[in-house]
Amino acid sequence: MTAVRYYVALILVILLPPVLYFWLLIHPLVRFWRRLGPGLTYGIVCSIMALRTVSLFRIRESLLAVGFGTNYYLTALGLLLLAASTWLGFQLLYHMSILTILGLPELAPDKCPQQLITTGIYATIRHPGTSRSTWAFWGAPSLPITWLCT
Repeated sequence: MTAVRYYVALILVILLPPVLYFWLLIHPLVRFWRRLGPGLTYGIVCSIMALRTVSLFRIRESLLAVGFGTNYYLTALGLLLLAASTWLGFQLLYHMSILTILGLPELAPDKCPQQLITTGIYATIRHPGTSRSTWAFWGAPSLPITWLCT
């Protein structure tokens, strides 16, 4: 069981931070990326994400060296946040295409036009994707990291 906990923690530790970089690289610099086009933009950003993932994998021993034991309250909170994030993700998929979720309308508005969505979950929450990601990024690490035993 310790091995399962370790590998779940390892996957989250090396994959979650680079996923954050995706929008932190694209969104603030969208005018620059539009000039390069979607293909080159995704190539550059995904390469940066891959390099970051490899660099985190190389320092995995120090990142996962400490075992924190099991905190059942934190585990319950993590499961609750992941359940809410999953529900919100399904709501997003119902109202958006995968291309929209990946940001193609932002990078190439002329090739992939998108109207403002004001129905469904968007009638209640202006940025449900950000809420979903925030809940997932807070919920996911609370599960395996608390389970990781030394």
